[in-house]
Amino acid sequence: MDPLFAAGFREALTDHVGKRRSPRRRFAWAGVGLLSLIAVSGAGVATASLTAPPGAPVFASLSSPVSATFTESGVLSLGAPPAEATSISFSAVCGSEGTFWVANYGGISCSANQLGAVKRGVVDLSLWQQSTLNIELDPGLEVDVTAAFSREVQTEWGTNQAGETYGAQKQNQMADLAAATATNGQRGYVRVSEVDAAMIDPTQATMEDVQRYLDSGEGRADRFVPVYESDGTTVVGEYLIAGYDTQERLAREQIERGFDLGFTPPAEG
Repeated sequence: MDPLFAAGFREALTDHVGKRRSPRRRFAWAGVGLLSLIAVSGAGVATASLTAPPGAPVFASLSSPVSATFTESGVLSLGAPPAEATSISFSAVCGSEGTFWVANYGGISCSANQLGAVKRGVVDLSLWQQSTLNIELDPGLEVDVTAAFSREVQTEWGTNQAGETYGAQKQNQMADLAAATATNGQRGYVRVSEVDAAMIDPTQATMEDVQRYLDSGEGRADRFVPVYESDGTTVVGEYLIAGYDTQERLAREQIERGFDLGFTPPAEG
């Protein structure tokens, strides 16, 4: 895609919905609309959730885990990082309702039905974050946090009998069938070509086409595509491609729950 056109397309979309992209968050793997996180294990072992699709990166733990219980904001110190470490993998278990924030990762909400559930994430090492996790808690929240140094290990996509690749997104690359969660909670895969067909294709459109698309209001409506098993034929549900109205509503709900999205969604009405 032409860089100038891509920038113009993003700007037009940004102006239309009144927001900018939020900061990138590191998950152990992320498909289209589906997150599944990697467990932190003992030193030198790479582990992944049993539900992680092919192509999902796993994180090899490079140090013994360090744990602490937080009842107020604080810092979890891991010591000096191994030379090959590129990240800190962490898991957290909430003992009460509320929201907590991990520096350079973002906010994590704990609802009543999630108490005792394990929440996981990964924070990249940087010049400003080499050996600690800085954690900020809502008043009254209790969280058990475990963390270890880690490094990312790439895995390969699967291939079904039709010759289609399937699995998680790998940086800027997508398999033919991308990992997704259906509106009914079933996990599977969406055919990327079907998702593309339900949206405007910036590689084929002019800026005038984009503006007409935005002005027409077509992008405000929700659309749905099938979610398949890895065979690409067995349908297990539908995947929501959210229109602008739904995106704005979800953004407002996230902010109300305490998440810092890096932008303010448009006011209702």
